[in-house]
Amino acid sequence: MSMTTPIVDFVRRYAQSGTSRLHMPGHKGQSLLGFEPWDITEIKGADELYGADGIIAQSEANATRLFGTVHTYYSTEGSSQCIRAMLCLALQAAPAAGQRPVLLAARNAHKALLYAAALLDFDIQWLWPAPQDAGALCSCPVSAAKLTGALQGLVPVSYTHLRAHETDSYLVCRLLLEKKKKTKTKK
Repeated sequence: MSMTTPIVDFVRRYAQSGTSRLHMPGHKGQSLLGFEPWDITEIKGADELYGADGIIAQSEANATRLFGTVHTYYSTEGSSQCIRAMLCLALQAAPAAGQRPVLLAARNAHKALLYAAALLDFDIQWLWPAPQDAGALCSCPVSAAKLTGALQGLVPVSYTHLRAHETDSYLVCRLLLEKKKKTKTKK
């Protein structure tokens, strides 16, 4: 499958044009680490993610064909925004059973997942690595069997379960504590 590369082509042309950069980012295209000539902002012809109708729209159409989806959208703000959007969409699709939805998450989940889960009122069931993998700092290998077991025995956890885990996400813990206090006040 042959595809065009509209974003790459535009950025290459712009970087080679010698245009004086009187816009952000602050490095003005001057190479310090090597990527700066290709680091641009919203300039004429560069399109924009929130209302793509140029090179970004063309590139999204390419990705749509490549992935075989109805539509592919590029994200602003990287993985954090994608995580928030994913949980919001999951919440909208969750059956209205009168219970809080439960999220399965590895112990090294992105902090954006913790924040969004707290704000959207998800319970989190943590998936921990096997004892022999417990020393892994940057990974949290979860076996297919462990995931299958967690899905089959899905039981919502309490607020205290989330607080009991050591985390540097103090905001999440505070939000949960405040929510718990408000819940007690209503009773």
